Amino acid sequence: MVFKCAVVNCRNTSKEAILHSFPKDPELFNMWVEAIQRKDITMSRRVTSKVCDLHFSDKMKFATNRNRTNIRANAFPDLRLPGNNYMHIHTYSV
Repeated sequence: MVFKCAVVNCRNTSKEAILHSFPKDPELFNMWVEAIQRKDITMSRRVTSKVCDLHFSDKMKFATNRNRTNIRANAFPDLRLPGNNYMHIHTYSV
């Protein structure tokens, strides 16, 4: 199955980019939804909704022992997002 990045106007799919699943934690999940401005994504759609690697800054990522990139447990999308409504989220410590 090919997944598409959930960020508005992003056309990346799982074929060309690393996609990250929405977190299980409700508070962090809500931060992701607010950051990407997709109020239509609910916890029940969390499993099929993804955000590509381009929307996470380096401070939100780490390298695995297999030279892959993964995101930190408390990471949230903070780059290339629609509008500027996410700016206040930057105070969340990583």
